[in-house]
Amino acid sequence: MVEGVIKDATLEEKVAMMSGRGFMESMQRTNNRWGAEPYQAGGGCERLGAPAFYFTDGPRGVARG
Repeated sequence: MVEGVIKDATLEEKVAMMSGRGFMESMQRTNNRWGAEPYQAGGGCERLGAPAFYFTDGPRGVARG
């Protein structure tokens, strides 16, 4: 699947999949509590069926179970 996504994705889709969204919004919602909720660390691509992935760990390992 990964090879197909890479082969079929446009340059714009590849760039979008390398960047996340929501970190600052998450920090504002949680009163600047690091790791209080997961945030999108890599964008997915709906057209190609590639899901987004979310950041939930910190310097000492997983912050949320």
